[in-house]
This record gives sequence, structure tokens and C-alpha cells, in this order.
Amino acid sequence: MTTKKQQPAGMTVAEYLDAQISLRQMTLAQLSKDIGGVLKPNMLSMIRAGHAKLPTIHVGRVARALGVDPMFFMKMVLEEYQPENWQAIQETFGSQPVLTRNEVDLIKAIRAANPNNPKLKDDANGRKFEELVAKLVGDNE
Repeated sequence: MTTKKQQPAGMTVAEYLDAQISLRQMTLAQLSKDIGGVLKPNMLSMIRAGHAKLPTIHVGRVARALGVDPMFFMKMVLEEYQPENWQAIQETFGSQPVLTRNEVDLIKAIRAANPNNPKLKDDANGRKFEELVAKLVGDNE
């Protein structure tokens, strides 16, 4: 039996979609229009309520229309809807993780601050870095 993966902070894709639509005070008709009508408002309503799945082919359009990171949203959709495919992607790319736009920005900031291939020198250094990262806010905080 497959367990449903819930990201971020325990949210399902439906809950995340609902939260993003609510944050933007967007109607489903407007979202449908913004994604080129590829999903009608009634279908978006079913996805939002968790009664249907968002087709992966439309994840990027929906993410851009909502102003969220398409890579983050695609990762979330694949983790929940197609965990075997997400696992295969991770195994195939191995040490090359799929990064969101925010994660790329963090890496750029680290490189700008220390262009000499910085590393965590010990466990204590690693814990301090984790504490710093824990203080960062996400897109919706």
C-alpha cells in the first residue's frame, strides 16, 4: 500500500492549491483563464477539493498562474500522485537534486558570500547552518 506524501508542512496538493487560490483571492474562472482554459473551473474545483488529481502536464501553467515555484509544485505533485516516478527521478539524477528557484537563490547567495567552494567543517558547524536555514521563511510565510 502506498502512503500519501504530504508537503509542505503536511499539506496535500489539494490543500496547497486551495491555500494558494485563497491567498490570491482568485476565482476558479480567473485561474482557468490564466492557464489558457486547459482546465475548466468545475475541474479546478474538483482538484481543489481533492476529488480529482491535477494532470502533471498542467502543473507548470497552474504554478505560474498562482505565482508559485513550478519546480516546487511539480515535486509536490509527483511525490503525492506518483511516488514511484518521483523516486525513479531521484535515483536517476542521484547526487543532482531537483532544486526549486528559492533553493537555487540560496546556493547563489552562499557562492557569492564565499566563492572558495565552502563546506561544513564539522557537526557543530552543520548544526549552526541548519539553525540559520530554519529561520528562513517560505513563499507563504
